[in-house]
Amino acid sequence: AKDGLRRAERAPNSVFEWRFRLLKVAVKLGQRKMGQALNLLDSYGDPPAGGEWAQYRGRAFLLRGYALYLSNRYSDAQYWLSRAAEAANLARSASLSAEVELRRGAVIAMGPHPEDARHFFDNVIEASARLHDTYLEANATGNIGRSLQIKGHFDEAIPWFEQARKLFSELGANESIARTDENIGTSYFRLGEYDNARSHYEQALAVFEKAGNRNEQQLIIGNIGSVFYEAGDYDDAAAFYKRALAIG
Repeated sequence: AKDGLRRAERAPNSVFEWRFRLLKVAVKLGQRKMGQALNLLDSYGDPPAGGEWAQYRGRAFLLRGYALYLSNRYSDAQYWLSRAAEAANLARSASLSAEVELRRGAVIAMGPHPEDARHFFDNVIEASARLHDTYLEANATGNIGRSLQIKGHFDEAIPWFEQARKLFSELGANESIARTDENIGTSYFRLGEYDNARSHYEQALAVFEKAGNRNEQQLIIGNIGSVFYEAGDYDDAAAFYKRALAIG
């Protein structure tokens, strides 16, 4: 992304420059570096106005909304995702519209009525079949699991997470698989099935250790400590808590 952006800036080529700018932001969000992603978007400003730029404006607004969602700024996220939806409609982009629907559903799932998010995710799954987009389907499937988890329906959430994990596995999307394993682990933890919880946490941890993602490592190691604590194994719990603290 950096190399492509440098080339586009030298050309100069405004279209490719915006493609690589937005790709660079997307990479930061994939790494969960929300602050850096928002700073990049602020430094770039908005793509030019006009129908021919609607696709890029929609993508920029979508990325900003997603970054705000990941930062727990749900009201701000909803505003930018609404703008992204308008731009996607103007661009007549079915794929962009489906991505926006996915993120809007995720924001609603964090609100007072998480059950209202379900029709967004169902719509995205239908769209993903038309678009032959397995990654989009996997994300929507996982988000259904997440919305059930938020409501405390942990036993119902697990099959949705397992289906999402299967779809991500078909794509070799290792970090997405790991995040899904985290969610499965949390569901089992809340159900008191500590061996299953620890197994899924450990699978996720191995991926994030390989990727060098320290934030996720710290979170998961702390969660494993909590599994041991709830199981009454206080020595191992303390060891994992200390290990998590050492990462900070």
